Amino acid sequence: MANPSLAAAPPRPRRKRQRSFTTERRPGFLVYGILLAFFLGSTYPLWYSLVIGSSDPGVFASAWPPLLPGGQFWHNVAEVFNTVDFWAALGNSLVVSSVITLSVVSFSTLAGYAFAKLRFRGREGLLVFVIATLAILSLFTFMTAWTDYLWPMLVAPQNPTLQVALSQLQSARYVDYTIVMAGALMATIPLLVLFVVAGRQLVSGIMAGAVKG
Repeated sequence: MANPSLAAAPPRPRRKRQRSFTTERRPGFLVYGILLAFFLGSTYPLWYSLVIGSSDPGVFASAWPPLLPGGQFWHNVAEVFNTVDFWAALGNSLVVSSVITLSVVSFSTLAGYAFAKLRFRGREGLLVFVIATLAILSLFTFMTAWTDYLWPMLVAPQNPTLQVALSQLQSARYVDYTIVMAGALMATIPLLVLFVVAGRQLVSGIMAGAVKG
């Protein structure tokens, strides 16, 4: 009689080999080229402001504009501070832009009443879209209020914002555009910081809402 322990074990089922196919395709050179063109086109005004704002007035007499910044930037910034009350204007711009943004977003959130009281098809997806729009709205409303000139000049001429204060750099007889460009660049730096900080939170909020939806 054969020993059962010596009996052959049943063959193990063979695992089917699964081939992994990657459906994701990496962007090609055309996509990177288009992105690079958009990047250069959007950053060129800032670079040009830096180049002119860091040069002396003789830069406009040359046949070709320089490609690299000069060494007069801090001198031109000092002239801006001596001509206008930059820090007071900066504080006024922060107050005005923040109040306008909070007012616009607060009144826009009243649209949530319809989502809270009504039940209709596509309500969840539309709610995510409205929340994302209110977020893509707060950022652009702040930027629009920051760069506004006519309304702050009419409402509060005694407490000028940055845009109104920087207009004092342009006199009727002579305009030193190196000083104007230096002031414009200094007024743009807070917007860049806000866009970098709020842009990351905006994108992460939109992605989180899309995943939950």
